[in-house]
Amino acid sequence: VRNAFGNEPERGLDNDTRITIVLIKLPSSSTLAGYFYSVDLYPRDPKNTSYRISNERKIFYIKYGMADTTTFGTLAHEFQHMINYYQKNKTLNYNASMIKEDTWINESLSKYSEEVCGYSILQGDQNTASLMSKSMQNNKSLSLTEWNEPTINCYGQVYMFMHFFAHPGRYNSISNEITRALVTGGGNTYTGVKNVESVSNEPFKETMAKWALSLFLNNYSSESPTAYGLHGINLTGKYNGIKLPGYTIENVDSPISLSDMPYENSIRFFRKASTGSGDTTITVTTGARPVTLWLFDERE
Repeated sequence: VRNAFGNEPERGLDNDTRITIVLIKLPSSSTLAGYFYSVDLYPRDPKNTSYRISNERKIFYIKYGMADTTTFGTLAHEFQHMINYYQKNKTLNYNASMIKEDTWINESLSKYSEEVCGYSILQGDQNTASLMSKSMQNNKSLSLTEWNEPTINCYGQVYMFMHFFAHPGRYNSISNEITRALVTGGGNTYTGVKNVESVSNEPFKETMAKWALSLFLNNYSSESPTAYGLHGINLTGKYNGIKLPGYTIENVDSPISLSDMPYENSIRFFRKASTGSGDTTITVTTGARPVTLWLFDERE
């Protein structure tokens, strides 16, 4: 790529408002749709292993030959990654080796950027619907905050979190005020869970609980900004030819064992039918990881 641009380095990179888009040919079997490489934002340095391959410009690499909606959605996705990195490591003059946004929240913001720009599940994107379906089907092996292999199963879940978190009126009356605060860290070196807490002004466990209840109750049609649901997205609905399965709710007929929950900030859902008596007993055993239980009474 560097040779295609010539050998003359571009001056004043930080003040250059131009964006370069390179279309790259990849095998049809490749799941990579595009990427942003932070090294390109720095001057080329032949003596530095990290920066000697810099193309010295703000640049995206996008897979050639995708459907228009996927191409434009990928551009929105990668643009967020560029902005996020630039704000944390260039605009705020943070040391690049000291601050890096946690992958889960960085990817959640990029997936949400696709929605903001009009290329997500509600605007006809089949890929987002497919990713959400994969997350639901593989929920037992996922964590919201740990980026695990295969990573393809993680994208849908983090998108659903940001769709919930940035909904107007839930934590701020304006969505872009929420996303802006997350991208900049509020002017601090906040990342990941602490970054979310700085916006929500509540412990992360409480935010997790509200999000998990939204997945459980699926109250998607409510106009209330604080309703327990993902506004406008039915988790058991059909979108762009893909039927979303919803989250599995396990019936409690015996003691619950949570020793197989592999990661922190994983979620599972259980339901126990009422016996008709005044008291209901649920026995839970856990493994090495601590577990937080949130109980929701559905009886009328």
